[in-house]
Parts: sequence; C-alpha cells; structure tokens
Amino acid sequence: MTRKRASTRDPKYKHVFSVLKRRIQNSKLGKLSEAVLMEEFGVGRNTVLKALDMLEADGFVRRVKGSGTFPVRDAMGELKSVNILLTDAQLAGLRDGGLLSFLMFSRLHGIFMWPQIGQCFVKIIFVRLEEPLATKKEKILSLGPKSGLIIPAYRGFEDIIEICRQGRFPYMTSAPPGMDFNSVALNHYGGAKKAIDHLVKHSHRRHILFLAHPGVQGSLWIQPRYEAYVAALAENGLPLREALVCELDADHPSAAERLKQTLASDPRVDAIFASSSRFFPLIVEAVKDLGIRVPADKAIVVYDDPPELSRHSPAITAVRTPLDKMGEVMVEKVVEMIDFGFRDDYRILLEDELVIRGSS
Repeated sequence: MTRKRASTRDPKYKHVFSVLKRRIQNSKLGKLSEAVLMEEFGVGRNTVLKALDMLEADGFVRRVKGSGTFPVRDAMGELKSVNILLTDAQLAGLRDGGLLSFLMFSRLHGIFMWPQIGQCFVKIIFVRLEEPLATKKEKILSLGPKSGLIIPAYRGFEDIIEICRQGRFPYMTSAPPGMDFNSVALNHYGGAKKAIDHLVKHSHRRHILFLAHPGVQGSLWIQPRYEAYVAALAENGLPLREALVCELDADHPSAAERLKQTLASDPRVDAIFASSSRFFPLIVEAVKDLGIRVPADKAIVVYDDPPELSRHSPAITAVRTPLDKMGEVMVEKVVEMIDFGFRDDYRILLEDELVIRGSS
C-alpha cells in the first residue's frame, strides 16, 4: 500500500494560503500585492483573493481600504481545538509503563512536537467505551466548528469513528493497514521483511526462531510480520519449519522457561526474531541462563525499539516503528481538515525502519 497524494487534488488557493501563512508566522512577509502574488504562484486574481480572504478570516492579515493588505505579525490565528481521545484504561496504562505505555507516549510525543502545535488548543477527552452511543455523539459533535479529533488507538472506538464520518467531523486515527477510515498505518510487513533479509543475507543465519503471542495469524498487527517471515525464508531458499514458530504468552509465569526449553531443544537455532519487544526480558533471561553468546551463537532482532534495547550490551538490533511521525501526521491532517474541510480518504502508510546494532 502506498500513501495517497492528496495535495495534487487540492485547489490552488489552499497552497497559496498555506505558504503565505507560514511566511507571516516566520515574519518573512511585508505588504501583500495581489499582482505580485499572481505572478509568483502563477494563478489568477480570484485564487489570490480567496487565499487572502482565508488569511483575513483567521486573523493573519488586515485589509485597509485604499492602502492594501498587511500581515499581522503577532497573529496566531484563531486557535484550533485538537482533541485527543483516550479511555480511563489507556490513561492507567500510561501510568503503569511497559510496552503499551511506550507505544502510546510515542504517538502523543509526535502530536506535541508537530511544528504548528502552538497554534492549537490541545486537550484530552476521556470516554468510557460502554457509554451510550447518544452520549458519545453529543460529546464529540459539541466540540465546535474549528475542532478535530485524534484517536491514538482505533480499537474500541469504531462507533466514534462512524459518528465522525456521518457528522463530517475532522478525525484521524492509527490503525493497521487496509482499514476503511481516516488512518495512519505502519508497514509491519516491510519492516519484518527487512529484518529477516538482514539476518539471512548479512548475518548468514539459517535457523531463525520467530517469537509471537498466541494466535499470530489472527492478529492484524502481528500477522503481517509472520507473513514477511515466511516470504523472506522462501525468497532466500530456506524452508519454513513450524517448530521454529514459537507462540508464547509473554506475561505467563512459565514463558521464560518455555523459551529456554525451546532454545535448548534445538541447538541449530542461530537467530531470534521477536515480533514484539514484550519478549525482550524473556530473551535476556534465556540468553543469560543458557550461556548463549550474542551474536556469536545467536543473533537477536526485536520489533519496536524502546530505549532499553539500545542500552543493552550488546545493543539490540530493532525494527523501529515511526510512532512519533504517526502522531505528527495525525495532528497535521486533522488541522488540514479544520482549515480546508472534512475528508474521509486519508489512508497513510509509514515505513518501519531497521536499526542495525551489535546483536546481529
């Protein structure tokens, strides 16, 4: 899947508006001349006038009859309301730490690091998933005309997404690829494929253990990683051995022991690919207790890249998901809809990055 190029279908006045607004914010614009703008952007007078109308409406320019159009240098425009939707359970998860906290904090960090976030009023809205639909609808659609909604994790919010779509209310969410609503997705297939190709072609590994949670082939998030594992093995002339697909509940008390038994039972295993960083503590324990040398005996690659992977010795090769970028894109598109009108065709795919370190 590729990211849709929406800008080619946008009217020219939107581009003129965006460029001029950015110049005003950076104090790089003096008195505006319609003739000069027409020549610079290669557009007609009506296009320039429409862009100037929008700038005036947002407080970025002041028109003085008989004198011309002037930038308002201290203008921030009318603040747009960006609302982040969370449940009480998600808030508790943020406090508890761990992988889910890391994933959510990374998205939120991206939202607050977006360069234009200072022009927005940002607040967090809490909902209970069991609330009546009418209550949710009233809460969302009463946010006002210059408002938008960011849903950092789509699951459980499908009814709210539909409320936004029916009410033409600007919204963006993160979701797996292939969803039929405004979303930013991550190319987990591509990221996992890079990891397995690296292990085979550059680390010369032939017996790669795939670690996953139970029900891997029913998971919208993990299944693409498994499919990439299978495809990469086939493309490199290696057989798929079911014994090397290890499904473990990382939170179960016996998980570490089961992993050690799996590794001890097949000394040919020369690499471990963990489809989630939740397995990392189990891998560390198993490697230590079995006296495994990394990467001499076994290479290790872990999905997601929480800070402890780079601090480990040796540092762990990881597939880094661009979660900060996901947050940034979500808020950027919500603000774009607030400025230019509702859209329901954003299907954006971001590429995962392979970060090669000493463990492979």
